[in-house]
Amino acid sequence: MKKYVYTGVSAVALCMSASALAQSTSTVNQTGNGNSANVGQIGSNTSEIDQIANDALASVSQEGSNNSSDIDQNDNSTSNHGGTTGVPDFDPEALVSQNGTDNTSVITQDIAAGSFNQIALVEQSGASNTATIDQNSDGPGYTGGLRAEVRQTGTSDADVMQTGTNGGKNMRAFVNQDSSTAIVTQSASDNSGVNPSALADIDQFGGSSATVTQTLTGDMTGDLFADIDQDNGATADVMQTANGVGSRTMDAIVNQNGASSATVTQNFDNDGANTFLATVTQTGDMNTALVNQDDKDPTSQADSNLTATVIQTGTSNLADIDQDNKGATANVSQTGASNQAFVAQDGAGLLTDVLQIGSSNQANVSQLGGLNSSADIDQLGDASFANVTQNSSARNDSAVVRQLIGTSGNTANINQSGLAGSPSFSTATIEQGGFTSTSTINQSGVSNDAFSGQYGSNNTSLITQFGVGAGNSATVNQYSDGNGSTVTQSGDGNSATVTQGLAPS
Repeated sequence: MKKYVYTGVSAVALCMSASALAQSTSTVNQTGNGNSANVGQIGSNTSEIDQIANDALASVSQEGSNNSSDIDQNDNSTSNHGGTTGVPDFDPEALVSQNGTDNTSVITQDIAAGSFNQIALVEQSGASNTATIDQNSDGPGYTGGLRAEVRQTGTSDADVMQTGTNGGKNMRAFVNQDSSTAIVTQSASDNSGVNPSALADIDQFGGSSATVTQTLTGDMTGDLFADIDQDNGATADVMQTANGVGSRTMDAIVNQNGASSATVTQNFDNDGANTFLATVTQTGDMNTALVNQDDKDPTSQADSNLTATVIQTGTSNLADIDQDNKGATANVSQTGASNQAFVAQDGAGLLTDVLQIGSSNQANVSQLGGLNSSADIDQLGDASFANVTQNSSARNDSAVVRQLIGTSGNTANINQSGLAGSPSFSTATIEQGGFTSTSTINQSGVSNDAFSGQYGSNNTSLITQFGVGAGNSATVNQYSDGNGSTVTQSGDGNSATVTQGLAPS
């Protein structure tokens, strides 16, 4: 039988002075099953609700400033009710609505039973408000869901913590804010096959800050998903970790519009992990995106792909992507001025694409591991610099650098080395337009191929090839005056072709 407690503004209270209204305090303590508490307050008030029971429902509505709401729901039952989301008889629910400034809401939910759902919702309208939601599920065999949602208008803070042991399945956190700060922390551990998962979705407008930390521990742990959308200058920080054999996927998506900064860190520390995915899209000024993806497992394990994509439009952009084994893909596209891109990859089957359009661009790609590496850099702008390094017993490497439009005084370097794993069929291509540019290609391995094309005046091309076996090839085309070319080859059966002067008709 549910018990209803209403504490609010009576007809007598409406006749009281504002100062009296400002001193109201409501305390509700309930034990048993099927309890419900509803509190409505106007002024500067305090509400405390403490429910120790199954099937608890708490609702608080406060109007005014400096209000405080504290809801504590604790279900330590070991029964299994097969929780159904949205049905109070099966779900502990806490709902808080505050309209005003300097208000505080704290919701704490603890469940020690299987198959329950926890639901917490906080809505705050006004400035300088604070919302804290702490949800904890402790099995055995917890198979329900944790759902927390915060909606805030004005400059406010939201802190959501979700923790699960023996399962903690389906952790869900949603935050919607204006010019505010959001922190979401989700962690779960399980070794019983429940496969916990975590999702965080944050939407922010105005100069805001978002931090998402997701950690899942246990074999075959579920998906980690973080989605952050920000507007008008914001910062985003996403950290995802999965520990256990055969963990599933990680997805981090950040969309920013304005003077923003984003950091994404992902780590699998296990055997047979699946897919990393990190996507950062930034539109505006002075953007910074840093993506780090890792897999501590040896390359011999059948781990899947790492994929990172950064798209930046604006000025003073910086993108830094660091990927570990096994298959890795990094794409960086920058449009604007003063852009920089750094990509480092370690592992098998790696691919990097960097496109920069603007002035003062710089791109460095270092692929540290062997096997099927490939790097492609296109720079279309002024004063661009590109450097590609492929080494550590590389196989079948291919690197292409093109600096063609509106570029002069550029320097492009490609260094490829490999032999231990043989075969190594490295291919390097550098094309430069303009004048006073330098192209340098260094290759060591088997059957290397180098091409340097310079289509302006006073350019310099340097190609050095040290081959084991036979068949190194170097081609240099310089179509103008005052150019210089040096080709150095070591090995058998090498060929070098240098063409200087006017382009063939």
